[in-house]
Amino acid sequence: HVVGFALSTLGFGLTVMVIYLNCWSIYSHGPGTYMQSGLWNICVRNASTERGEVCRQFYTALSQPRFFQVVRALMLMAVAVGAIALFVSTLGTACARRFSEHASTKTKLTCAGGTLWLLTVLCSRVVCSSFGVSLVTEFPGWLRVSPTSPGGGVGGLSSFGELQTLYTRFSFGAALYTGWLAGAFIVIGGALM
Repeated sequence: HVVGFALSTLGFGLTVMVIYLNCWSIYSHGPGTYMQSGLWNICVRNASTERGEVCRQFYTALSQPRFFQVVRALMLMAVAVGAIALFVSTLGTACARRFSEHASTKTKLTCAGGTLWLLTVLCSRVVCSSFGVSLVTEFPGWLRVSPTSPGGGVGGLSSFGELQTLYTRFSFGAALYTGWLAGAFIVIGGALM
């Protein structure tokens, strides 16, 4: 049970980290220019400018496509369910003194914690996988480089004079791989509990 708890907790920590990473998708255009997108903002680095990396938040949640809003909501839901799973699992571990005289209660708490961990991984794994599928199969128009758009560039960034409007195919970022790894830890940990 302790190994399962430790793996699930590690996976939960990685899931929380994934939400804040800016590298869900990456696009590289030449040797000095790349663009990374996260759930909350987009960052662009152009070696030919003095500004280095520039990050801007997505201005409004409602201006993003529904798919993107669902991705955000499911990841936040995964963290909320994971926090509850962490609490319930902590009460069910053999180390916890609470309910120590009631072995059946501890067993029920451990099973409930394991089930909640599996629900957590369902939310986060579906999100990471569907986001990855959308990167492979679709050209996300919501992440397009357009120096002529209102505000200039990506999310108001105007340092892309040499780039024309590109509907690009982004590649997987480190956040997706981290999300998949977190899901594997939670599945193994939840199953062991």
